[in-house]
Amino acid sequence: MFEDRTFEKILEEMLNDIPDEFDKREGSIIYLALAPAAAKLSEAYVALDRVLDLVFAETSEGEYLERRTSEIGVFKKRAIKAIREGIFNRPVDVGARFFVDNVYYVVIEAGTSAKLQCEEAGTIGNKPPEGSVLLPLDNIDGLETAILGKILSPGVEEEEDSYLYARYQEKASKPATSGNIYHYLQWAKEVPGIRTAKVFPRWQGKGTVRVVVVGSDGRAPSQEKVTEVFNHIADNMPIDVDLTVDPAIEVPINISADVTLQPGVNVESVESAYSAAIEKLFSGLALTTNTVRYSQLSSMILDQAGVVDYQNVLINNETSNLILGDDEIAVVGTVTFNVI
Repeated sequence: MFEDRTFEKILEEMLNDIPDEFDKREGSIIYLALAPAAAKLSEAYVALDRVLDLVFAETSEGEYLERRTSEIGVFKKRAIKAIREGIFNRPVDVGARFFVDNVYYVVIEAGTSAKLQCEEAGTIGNKPPEGSVLLPLDNIDGLETAILGKILSPGVEEEEDSYLYARYQEKASKPATSGNIYHYLQWAKEVPGIRTAKVFPRWQGKGTVRVVVVGSDGRAPSQEKVTEVFNHIADNMPIDVDLTVDPAIEVPINISADVTLQPGVNVESVESAYSAAIEKLFSGLALTTNTVRYSQLSSMILDQAGVVDYQNVLINNETSNLILGDDEIAVVGTVTFNVI
């Protein structure tokens, strides 16, 4: 909006306000007196442009976006800590601390099969692989075996601005009232660790509602998270509603192709990069479309660094689009590239 309020333009206007009988040339006393003020004013206009961006939700970010969205009751979902299983040869007490790969966990439920909570919020607690050896921070008598088990409740990063804005837009444009579909969507997405959901009203007759949810990672959430969603919705929904909450059904997408690579390029690195790219794609499309497009997945092969050409692409052994069910989501299965 203030792009034309440059230092040069402002200084020119200021000099034009000075009568011509005075010396206004560059280096003159008047010029040197006005130039610093013009510079400061141009900086103020730059800052004012930034303020305008932060005022409107569409162009805002960070805490300013949250201030805007909170006006209609939409708040940013904070990062949550991962909860993992811990397997020990003897019972461990609540509060005992362990670490692996510089990730620290604390026991929150005692026993030989204990619950461990990562001390740092976010996805870091998900990263150490299942089966890793845990090291205690303090001596525990009789402890001989300490193994990190499966993820019971995944850690989740703080909600990204784009998803916060999407929820804000959804609430503003799709009013949630009297337990309508939008209300159930809103309630489901309010739960930390849930990215999106789909509502099936009257799915088993009058008074029944089914909600299918997808986690922040674009995958089916854990049963603990599904229960959390159920409880949150149940606390808010109208009475006399038979509610069911299910995780989305994952459909593995297996992709194979013959590829031509640039000299020196490792096929495993290309497979890994491609897997990451389609994982991001599937995550963004979860429950928003029923179609896995053959052409899109094929063209993305050529987008990977080091790929010269490709042919004979198969998606789940087919050369056509894959149609998912209404409660299904695509997830990465196997990616196999044969170098030709």
